[in-house]
Amino acid sequence: PNVDIDDIKKLITLLNKYKVITLASKLTDTIKEIKPSNGDVKRVVKTLDRSKYYLIQTPQGFNLKLLMDCYMRFNSSNKNYKITDDLQIIENYSNVKPFVLDSSSLNFKITTQNDLNMVKYII
Repeated sequence: PNVDIDDIKKLITLLNKYKVITLASKLTDTIKEIKPSNGDVKRVVKTLDRSKYYLIQTPQGFNLKLLMDCYMRFNSSNKNYKITDDLQIIENYSNVKPFVLDSSSLNFKITTQNDLNMVKYII
């Protein structure tokens, strides 16, 4: 919802060089792996190196034939797992590795009510 038009232009230009590219922002929060539990309180297992992780945003750019081929493979695979974005289809059903273009952390996806509240606050 807060994508910068210049980022969209860069993404389109980079599609001439890369088959799959998306906007993403570096993580700034500390990332903890948590042990599952039944209650509200959970145990920390370890701290991950946040420099290796990005938050994937939209828009995402693809070679259309590649994306369609991957969706055809996915549909015929009969696997029942949750897909959270189109990049995951490319990662699982091709040998093509996606690339990321650094973007603003304000360009976050709206997935939860909290995300929607944040956008309302920003606007």
